[in-house]
Amino acid sequence: MEEAFLQQHSLLFGDYPRGKQHEKQWAALGAWFLGPKAENIDVFNRLAIEAFNGHADFRRCYYPTDSAYVIADITATDAYKDERKQLEEQLAIMIKELKNSVPEFSVRFQGHMNWDSSMPGNLGYLAALLYNANNVANEASPVTTQYEIEVGEQLCEMLGFIETQPAPWGHITSCGSIANIEALWACRNIKYYPFCIKKALKEKKELAKARDFTVYVPRIQKEMKLVDLSNWDLLNLDIDEIVAIPDKVMKIAGISADTYSKIVDENNLASLGWYDFMKMYGLENTPVILAPKSMHYSWPKAAILLGIGQQNIIGIEFDKNARMDIKDLEIKLQKCLKNKTPVISLVAVIGTTEESAVDPLADIVELRKQYKKKGLDFAINADAAWGGYFMTMLPSPTARRDTSIIPRSSKFATKVQAEIPTFSLSDYTTRHLMSLGNADTITVDPHKSGFCPYPAGGLCYRNGNMRGFVKVEAAVVYHQGTSPSVGIWGVEGSKPGAAAAGVLLSHRTIGLDQLGYGRILGQCTLGAKLLYCVWLILAKDDDNFVCVPMKPLPDNMTMSQAAKFIEEQILYKESVDLQKDGNAMKFLKNVGPDTLINPFAVNLKGNRDLDLCNKITYEVFRRLSHTRTKEEEIYRIPLILTSSKLHPTKFGVAVEQFKERLGLPGKTEGDLTFLINTVMDPWVAQPNKIITIGSIVRQTVLNAIGMITDEPDLHGFVSPDMITDDGYLFGDHMPMFDMKPHQYHAIAKFNVSDRKAVLAIKAKYMEQSKVSSTRRKPIIFGNKEKSGLLTFLENAMNEAQEMDFYVGPPSSTNKPFLTTKVKVLDIPLRKHFDMTLTEYPAHLTYFMYGNKENAYLSHNLFKKPDVFQVVKLDNKPADVPDILLEHGIDITIDKLEGKPLKINGKIVDSLQFQEYSISYIGIGGIFAQSTISMTNDQAKVWFDVIDC
Repeated sequence: MEEAFLQQHSLLFGDYPRGKQHEKQWAALGAWFLGPKAENIDVFNRLAIEAFNGHADFRRCYYPTDSAYVIADITATDAYKDERKQLEEQLAIMIKELKNSVPEFSVRFQGHMNWDSSMPGNLGYLAALLYNANNVANEASPVTTQYEIEVGEQLCEMLGFIETQPAPWGHITSCGSIANIEALWACRNIKYYPFCIKKALKEKKELAKARDFTVYVPRIQKEMKLVDLSNWDLLNLDIDEIVAIPDKVMKIAGISADTYSKIVDENNLASLGWYDFMKMYGLENTPVILAPKSMHYSWPKAAILLGIGQQNIIGIEFDKNARMDIKDLEIKLQKCLKNKTPVISLVAVIGTTEESAVDPLADIVELRKQYKKKGLDFAINADAAWGGYFMTMLPSPTARRDTSIIPRSSKFATKVQAEIPTFSLSDYTTRHLMSLGNADTITVDPHKSGFCPYPAGGLCYRNGNMRGFVKVEAAVVYHQGTSPSVGIWGVEGSKPGAAAAGVLLSHRTIGLDQLGYGRILGQCTLGAKLLYCVWLILAKDDDNFVCVPMKPLPDNMTMSQAAKFIEEQILYKESVDLQKDGNAMKFLKNVGPDTLINPFAVNLKGNRDLDLCNKITYEVFRRLSHTRTKEEEIYRIPLILTSSKLHPTKFGVAVEQFKERLGLPGKTEGDLTFLINTVMDPWVAQPNKIITIGSIVRQTVLNAIGMITDEPDLHGFVSPDMITDDGYLFGDHMPMFDMKPHQYHAIAKFNVSDRKAVLAIKAKYMEQSKVSSTRRKPIIFGNKEKSGLLTFLENAMNEAQEMDFYVGPPSSTNKPFLTTKVKVLDIPLRKHFDMTLTEYPAHLTYFMYGNKENAYLSHNLFKKPDVFQVVKLDNKPADVPDILLEHGIDITIDKLEGKPLKINGKIVDSLQFQEYSISYIGIGGIFAQSTISMTNDQAKVWFDVIDC
């Protein structure tokens, strides 16, 4: 049966892009993306040059006898040389500026709904870029218009518009917003189209033969003359019935399309506008749109632009999973029926952009069938801008035609061969995705979960003739008799043919099935599920905070059960072992987001104050977002998330239960701030990456809580080396375990701008360097005005702060020898102690940092008692790249135990020798080794036992 289906399908649409089966299917993804470290740059460069050379060859071969313009007489001039130099210089500046962009390609980018665009997508775009094709008209884009038509056909099939008559139709838009506006525009015009037909049938002699034309009336389930229908029945005809009217009437009346349009369209809504139209046909009730309260902002925008009015969008409440509440929908449909309020369309969101929810589309379709018989009909617009490509995860194309089937297996299913397993969608999500073919329009964005470059949104019509109701032509652009254009339908005019080329090459190369896009999204789904588990157990029993995902656990599962299962059977397993564990995979399938987005929030344990909760969550976002303006900080953002807010009146029960699980009163007024992580990196689903991301967020939460709750105090910094002539010096924060404001391992790079102050500090350093090592004291400096440590460091990055400088630790007898303003230039480390730790690490670890000239060690503290130690190495370790020193890295001395060394019951310096072998994670995540030496008399800058 599947073979017959596929054969028939190929007759409808031609070759549907399918992925290839490989022995190591997971490795195929490596050829589809440039790679987080540009691993495929050589391949990409070669293919990009081939594309550009192909265009150059096209120019040379077009009328080859035509003369060239840029010849030696031009290239030899100063004008040419100066302008070429200007281009080179400006491009170099731009290349440098662009390095401040968001690193969407990185595993550390977990914020918005975009990631690395596919190599074929980028190469297709570049290949078409130099042709500068404008897909507004086929005449201007004979090749890329055909690409767009082919992409539209592929999207229609992928989304489930199969075996429909009239045939479906789709096209590329600049974004999902434009697609949503067009969808509503078409549905609005179709909804009110029967009125102008009825008027024309009654009044126009050209339509005399069609005066008895009949349509099927769902309310009474029989055919009736259109001219005899009431306004209410005209407003509730089946959408396919309305779309078929023009062709049927023209055929019966025996008139041409031009004649028909002239006598009918003059009195339609598009021609008259709302006021004159409503007045002409005696209409009083304002139409509405029904949409979940999670709707994208483009739907209100569409209502405004189309004159419907934003207030005439009726929001449907959420259920606890942030999906459309089907019961509330039915209540509002019943009210519309009772009040005879026309419903233009019902919007179902297939993958909300913040809550990751899939609305119950299959139930919506069934509800429409019921209300159609009661006399209330409407279009269904599926906003699958985010969720559309998840159709590629379904086990077989056959399953898409039967919404009662939840597929279990298929010959198309990927074999279990992967290091990173693919992952099936939940039964809930699968059921409602398979109902997409029942929607009237579907918005889908290749530039979201299709991994294609911008701009590439898309709109697909189940009934392709719907597009005729938004057709607006310009004679100068659209000539009669030419091949089909796509620009005459839709909101946009000019648009790049390169976008269609990029999408098409990506589709053709990767494949729109389980072996292609389904493979990518399957791995992303696993990553999203694993991170959901991380957020569930991020806070330990002894922590002073809680971390709560917005999506609740299934009703039959308690938090303690889930946490235990995650710790024992999920988090630390290799992917192959995880996939073999049926219980683990079943657990993951039933928890977490509908698609790839995890909303979550943090709160202090016992805190009932919404404002404080929001403040902490926002502080985490501030530290994990690309919103800072200082260039030197961009590379200090360890992870990128995003954030949003839930309003009580908008999100109802969803925000109430979320607040309650955070420990807040559910009925609290005010918005709840929450964090969002989106997994579009298919390689994130590896234990080491998942655990690293969790550790980063956990540490950031601890820092955020400290930033907000720490009492102001004075903080000391040990300088590991002499201040430079330019006034630069590092400072290693002096920690304490039992005083909250000092529970930090922090290192910063400072700058003293005052020349006299620099000389004074240098003189004191030189003075101490001549003292014996047993009596030598380091330069210690600290903030003059009390402040939280992190607050002080961040304030000092923006504006120089006054600091006192001492020789040795401050005391009642040791007064500062200098007070001067100091600015913070960089913060290589700011790490709050994890006060829940009960064990020392197996081996001794240090944080190593520095610059091109010097390298320093700062001992990592874990639990009391421990050692605060600052070391200046003799020289930079030979094998450690400068970039790693500038960033700062953790090193391990494998031959030394991680717990403090005791001799005769006293904690002493663990570094008893002058040279040690170290290990660390090097460039590209590769395990590396080197050697450190401390032969210099001044290497041991500071040693102190921290037991308080």
